[in-house]
Amino acid sequence: MDCFVKVSSDGKTVISKAEGKLDNADYSFMRNKIVDSVKRCHAKHILLDLRQAIVAASVTEIYQAAASSIQMFPPGFKYAIVYSEKTMPEENAIFGETVARNRGGLVKIFKNISEAKRWLAIPEIEYEQ
Repeated sequence: MDCFVKVSSDGKTVISKAEGKLDNADYSFMRNKIVDSVKRCHAKHILLDLRQAIVAASVTEIYQAAASSIQMFPPGFKYAIVYSEKTMPEENAIFGETVARNRGGLVKIFKNISEAKRWLAIPEIEYEQ
């Protein structure tokens, strides 16, 4: 898995992108990089682009990742996840979103990067597709 994590120019959003096979260990590694960036810049939003990733996780692992990720961020934190059909089945993406939202997370899944950026109020030029 290849990934990058950067902070938006205004410091409000951590932007991360993953490509290739994304298993539980890879997700934990990427999430730690995101958490470090959030703490360093006091960001309020995360944009996670998984369109070029293939999630290799069971439903149980998706549940655990969604539940534990929400605990790492303060209330009111917005988390947008962009995925594609190759990333994971739609029902798994919806399940992960539901788990996070049921725990008070402001999480939303998208298939369109522009819609995710609008939801987070990120300028279109901030992150190249």
